[in-house]
This record gives sequence, C-alpha cells and structure tokens, in this order.
Amino acid sequence: MDGAAAARVRWQELTAGDAVVVELGNGHSVPGVVDALGEDASVLWVELDGGKGRHLFHWEDGVAIRPLS
Repeated sequence: MDGAAAARVRWQELTAGDAVVVELGNGHSVPGVVDALGEDASVLWVELDGGKGRHLFHWEDGVAIRPLS
C-alpha cells in the first residue's frame, strides 16, 4: 500500500468533531478539528485552529492528518 492509500485508511477512522493535527508537506503542522468527511473518506474538511479557516484536503495531497491523543 502506498503512502496515499495508507493515509486514506487512517482517514476512514476519523469522524466529524475529532481534534487532529494536519502535517503539511513543508514540515509545518497545524492543529484543527474535522468538520466533515467525504462518504469514502477521500476528502476531509478541517477547521484549522488560530483562525486559519476551513480547508479541504484530498488523500493524495501529500498531507498527513492524525488524531490528537
């Protein structure tokens, strides 16, 4: 399974309202909350903390979205 497919499997475990961290390809990470998921978990809407807005991510965008524990 390639990295994008593995990310999609992890995204399927998330639900709206989950606190997450979005790890961007440039080495930065931003916390936020899952707002909505596509039916097949290929896309996620995340409301980023700090007033950074609501962003749509596709599982092939090269970002990791992990639950905050």
